[in-house]
Amino acid sequence: MKTLNAQFLNDDEKLVLGYLGITEEFLGKKASQYVVKQTVDTRTLTRFYVTLILYDLWKNNSIYDVARYWQIPRGTIQYLYSQAGQCATSILYFTKVFDNLWPYQDLLPTFIRRLTFCTSLEILPLMEIHGIKQGRALQLARAGYKTLKSLARANVNELMKDIPHLPHKVALTIIKNAAILLKQQIEDLKDQAAELEG
Repeated sequence: MKTLNAQFLNDDEKLVLGYLGITEEFLGKKASQYVVKQTVDTRTLTRFYVTLILYDLWKNNSIYDVARYWQIPRGTIQYLYSQAGQCATSILYFTKVFDNLWPYQDLLPTFIRRLTFCTSLEILPLMEIHGIKQGRALQLARAGYKTLKSLARANVNELMKDIPHLPHKVALTIIKNAAILLKQQIEDLKDQAAELEG
């Protein structure tokens, strides 16, 4: 794993460093391989590194770039963010047990989806469509199809024109799957409204 020098950290990362009780001097000496007098628990230091790796992914850096920067195998990073997503899901289920934790029930699903897909909030709605992966979602967003509604109501020929090399069958499938998902979301919202009224 790459050794880290505190001078390359931004303000948010330095703030986390302070919360954990790790000084910038400690990181600097550790990076320079000097003898360090301050004792920092190895687990705390590891958690800090894990936090920085997840933060790099959160900033929409690709797994390849993060793996290259931190000098860690890509599989380790994929495992790390999948475990973080599973942990967040467990926390979500835990918050549903206690009524006073209701704010987390609204906050965590978006966090979990973004962590699971490891992508920006802009294309998250598109990533929920069956068969759409990150690359295709980015193509759709760049072409102006940023919502389920815009994609569900798209014309097949226009979609094929807007996205180069998109086969007719794939365009039809994308539009159909977007319409199905949109219809499901509408039904879910109607059910929630009925529960609130009744």
